[in-house]
Amino acid sequence: DGHGAEQPLPLDEPVEIAVSAEEKVLDSRKHVLRRGMNEIRLVVDAQPSSVTVDPWITRIDRNPVDNRKGF
Repeated sequence: DGHGAEQPLPLDEPVEIAVSAEEKVLDSRKHVLRRGMNEIRLVVDAQPSSVTVDPWITRIDRNPVDNRKGF
């Protein structure tokens, strides 16, 4: 709203997801995400150390730091 309160939006569109090992990107491509829980399985050439949703911050996000999950 116009007062800074965030409202969840319906989601049914491609969003970039990147898988990395240290500083090397193992896979980065768009996957369709929908509202609710999404499960994506990827096969990569090395042990990943993190995954990031919207790694290039193309969407408005007040807290883009929580888009990355380290292992």
